[in-house]
Amino acid sequence: MIKKQLPYLLLIFSLLFVYVIYSWGFSGALYYDDFRPLSGLANIHDLNSALFYIFNESSGPLGRPISMLSFLLNTNDWDQNLSGFFQINTLIHLFNGILVFFISCKIFNLIYSQSEKNKWLALAVSSLWLISPLLVSTQLIAVQRMASLSALFVFSGVLGYLKGLDVQKQRPTLGLCIQLGSIFIFTLLAMFSKENGILLPLFTLALEYTIVQQYYQHQNFKKLRFILFFSCLIVILGYLLSTIPHAEHSYSVRNYTLYERIITQPQILIDYVRLAFVPDIFSYNPFHDNYPKNTQLSGNLLAIFSNIIWLVLLIAALILRKRYTVFSFAILWFFAGHILESTVIGLELYYEHRNYIAILGLYLLIIYALNQLTVHHGKFTNLIWGSFVVYLVFLSFITFQVTSLWGKPEQAAQAWFINQEGSSRATEHLALMWLQQGKVEPAYEILKRQKDNCPTCLNSQIQYLMLSCVLKKQDKTQRQLIYIKDLSKTQKFISGAPSALQALFSQIETKQCEYISSQDLKEINQSLIKNTPVVSLGKGNHLAMYVNLYQIAQYEHNQNLEWTSLLKIWDLSRNTGTGSIILKKYIHDQKFNEAKDFYTKQLCNTSKKIFDNGHGKICLDLKNQYKF
Repeated sequence: MIKKQLPYLLLIFSLLFVYVIYSWGFSGALYYDDFRPLSGLANIHDLNSALFYIFNESSGPLGRPISMLSFLLNTNDWDQNLSGFFQINTLIHLFNGILVFFISCKIFNLIYSQSEKNKWLALAVSSLWLISPLLVSTQLIAVQRMASLSALFVFSGVLGYLKGLDVQKQRPTLGLCIQLGSIFIFTLLAMFSKENGILLPLFTLALEYTIVQQYYQHQNFKKLRFILFFSCLIVILGYLLSTIPHAEHSYSVRNYTLYERIITQPQILIDYVRLAFVPDIFSYNPFHDNYPKNTQLSGNLLAIFSNIIWLVLLIAALILRKRYTVFSFAILWFFAGHILESTVIGLELYYEHRNYIAILGLYLLIIYALNQLTVHHGKFTNLIWGSFVVYLVFLSFITFQVTSLWGKPEQAAQAWFINQEGSSRATEHLALMWLQQGKVEPAYEILKRQKDNCPTCLNSQIQYLMLSCVLKKQDKTQRQLIYIKDLSKTQKFISGAPSALQALFSQIETKQCEYISSQDLKEINQSLIKNTPVVSLGKGNHLAMYVNLYQIAQYEHNQNLEWTSLLKIWDLSRNTGTGSIILKKYIHDQKFNEAKDFYTKQLCNTSKKIFDNGHGKICLDLKNQYKF
C-alpha cells in the first residue's frame, strides 16, 4: 500500500521542497512591467472600484480580467509587502506542477498502458519541470502571474482532454463531451488570463497528431477531434498571416524589423532549450532588452544554423511521427507554445516565461528517453536514474542560487547590470535603486557607461542628462542636451523616454537642474510626438508625452498649450479627472452647449465604459452642479 502511494508522497515532498527554494526569492523587487497593472490596487476601496480595476486593464486586447481578479488577493500587499505577490505566484506554480504530474501520468499510460511505473515517470517529469531555473522569472516577476494562471487553465484543459479519452473507451459520446467541453471552457478561462491561452487546442492537436494517434486504439470521433483542433491551427495561422501586411506600422515602435525578428527567433529558441538543460545562473533575469538582433542571414553562421535546425526538426516531427512518436510530440508541443509570441507579432524578442508551457514537451521527451534506455539496457537502470537524481539535485542548487539572488534586490541589480551589458533596463533598475538611496554619483557613473554602450537608447541618454545637470556638470549637460535634441528628431524606439523626461522636468521645476529649460523639454517632447506613431506601445508613449507638455504648459502659464495637451490626453486615455477639467473649462469659457455635449456623449456615457464609484459620483456631482 505504501509502495503504491510513494510517488504521491514524493510529489508532495517535491512541492514543499520547491516552495522552500522559491521562498528565498520572496524578498525580491518589482520590475518595469509590474508597476502599471499593479499600481491600481492602491485605488481599491469597495466593490465598484474592484470591478473597475478588473475590467479596465490594457495589458492585452481582452483585458485579462481573470488575472486582474487574482491580484485582488494582494490588495493589502501593494506596495509594502511584495512577498505576498510572490507567494501566490509560487502556489500557482505548485498547483501547475500537480497538473503536470497527472498529465504526464496519462500520457505515459497511453504509451506504456496502465503501469505503476508510469507514476514514477510522471514524478520525474513534474519534478524536472517544477525545479527548472528557466521558469523562475514567471514566479518572481509579480505580473507574470498572468502567464502562470493562463497556464493553469491550459494544463486543466489538456488534462480534461486526456480524461475524456479514458471515458471514451466505455462511453464515447460522454468522453467527447468532456473533451470538447474542457477545451472550450478552459480555453476561454486561459485567454481571459492571458491571450496566448488560445493555444490550448494546439497543444491537444500536438497530442492528437502524435501520441493519441499512435497509441490510442479507440477510433470513436478521432477524425472529428483532429478536424476541430486543426481548424483552430488554421485560424491562428490566418491571424498571424493577417498581421504581416501591417508589420511596418506595428514594428515602428521597435528597434528591429519583422525580418530581423523572424531570423533572430530561431536562435532565441535554441538559447531557451540550452538554458532549460544547461543552467547559467546570471542568464535567468528580468532584463533581456539587450539581446542582439540578427540583421541578415548571409555570413551569420549561428543564425543560419539556428534557422536550419528548427526547420529540420519541424519537418522531422511531421514526417517521423509514427516511428519517433514522443520526439514528434515534444517538438510540435514546443512549437505550439511559441507560435504566437516567438513568430511574427511585434513583441519584444526574448522572455523566459514564454517557455512555461512549451518546455514541458521536451522535459517529457527526456524522461521517456531515459526510460527507453533502461528498457534496452536494464543493467544500467540504477546508473541512469541515479544520474538523473544527481542532475535534479544540481538543478535544485542552481534554482536556489537564482531565487536567492532575486531575493537580494540590490545585489541582483548589480549582478544583472554587469552580466547584461548594454541592457538599458538593467542599468535604469540599478540607477533608480541607487538614486532612492541617495547614491547620485554611482548612479551617474553607470548611466554614463550605458550612454556610451548604447548611443540610441533615448531613455538612458535622458537619465544621464538629468544626473549631469543635477551634479552641476554644465559642459557635459549642454553637449548632452544638443545630442538628445538631435536624437529625438530621428529615434522611433523611445521606450521609457517619456517617464525620463517627466523626471527631468521635476528636477527643473524644483530648481535642482539649472542648465536645462522647460522650453528645451517642450521641444524634445514635441519632436518625439511628431516622429513616433500612435500604435501599440506608441499610444502610451504619446499619452505620457502629452502629460509632460500639459505640466510644462502649467509651469509656463501657456494656456493654448495647456488646452491642446488636455484634449489630446482625453483622446488617448478617457481619464475621469482629465474629463472633469475639460468640462469645467468649457463652463468657465461659457461654452454651455459644448459642455453639455461633452458630458452626455463622452465623460458620462456609461454605454462606452465601465465606471467605478468615484466616476459615478463625479458625474452625479457635475450633473447637479450644472443642471445637465
